[in-house]
Amino acid sequence: MSVPERYTTCSNCGTLKRPEKYNYIEIEPKKGNYQSQLESNYCENCENFTLWFMGRGIPKLDSDPLRPLNPLKKSREERIKVNKELKQNYEKIKNYSEMFFLVKLLFTFKLRKEKKQGILLEKKLAKLIKEDRERLNVPSVKFYKKISPKPKCLECGSNRLNKPPKHSCGGDITLVNGNITYFRSMSYYKKTELWLYDEYGKLEKTKL
Repeated sequence: MSVPERYTTCSNCGTLKRPEKYNYIEIEPKKGNYQSQLESNYCENCENFTLWFMGRGIPKLDSDPLRPLNPLKKSREERIKVNKELKQNYEKIKNYSEMFFLVKLLFTFKLRKEKKQGILLEKKLAKLIKEDRERLNVPSVKFYKKISPKPKCLECGSNRLNKPPKHSCGGDITLVNGNITYFRSMSYYKKTELWLYDEYGKLEKTKL
């Protein structure tokens, strides 16, 4: 499969860099430690997008392959959508209920319909909240929530994570698409390094 190469660019000085790649590196928690979420973020010290230890546990993922890879993000989006629909629903019910008696009779059917819709939306919201709680009810999430480690760049150890990212010259950093390249899965690459992190993101690097 062909995909475009991605580069970081600065709105002020135009600096162009390719984000760091980790195809040849195996990254794991040290023995006895819980796995943390790892994210690609802009490091102002490295002046590039690098891999970061985020100090957050891994939520329980859905077994359904058709569900999104990040179910919590998808669920948050869905909850925002349902809350918005509920607010509109409450407003309609309020407006219908406050109408003059004879006029309200004309809207009786619509009022009942909106009330039924409101009940369905409340049940959907409650289901989403319950599913999120179950996803977060795992040891790694509880552990990292308890010790609350700071995010850390795995390249340089910096914990200065700013969003939106800024370049040293003061410009805004954005990712742009470059030339088309051939995409290979991570399993294609032979690992040459092993990076082990502890519960605070401190790293040990060894050659394989």
